[in-house]
Amino acid sequence: MKKKPMLKMSKSLAAAAVLSASVSVQAADSLVLNGLAADLTAGTYEFDNSVPGGTFSDTWQFTLAGDSAENTIFLDPKNVKLGQFTVFDTAINQFLFNGSGVEVEEIVDLGPLMAGVTYTITVSGEYLGGLAAGYDGALKVAPVPLPAAAWLMLTALIGLGVFSRRRNQMKAYAA
Repeated sequence: MKKKPMLKMSKSLAAAAVLSASVSVQAADSLVLNGLAADLTAGTYEFDNSVPGGTFSDTWQFTLAGDSAENTIFLDPKNVKLGQFTVFDTAINQFLFNGSGVEVEEIVDLGPLMAGVTYTITVSGEYLGGLAAGYDGALKVAPVPLPAAAWLMLTALIGLGVFSRRRNQMKAYAA
């Protein structure tokens, strides 16, 4: 007895649906800094995760497109007890921040960060119960400000150029 083509097609569709469902679950579990497409530039990048129960450990890595000054990271746990909250610099192989037991929102000053260095954020802990358990966080990357002396130097060079041009014009009219 031959199988009908329609039955083969429905089995194939069912297999494809099961496969796509498992792929979408895997995608939901991957953790990324929101808005991260390449190396980070100045701006705010959010990260979060919901915790359904038990213990958890999440890790994010990022690099910067350019040097950055006065960077901060914010973490707000909700119905979870954090066991570890760290920011690690792979270039110098040391923690920029290493905290534990954070139970209320915390803002940490990371200081200046360098371009091309991989930084790792790690958040781990345990579920305390209740609805909406998890945490929200944000990494704020600030640009390196141009020193006032650079603006002063640029203004002086423009002034010298204008003065030199005017003097050359005066010589041309006198001749």
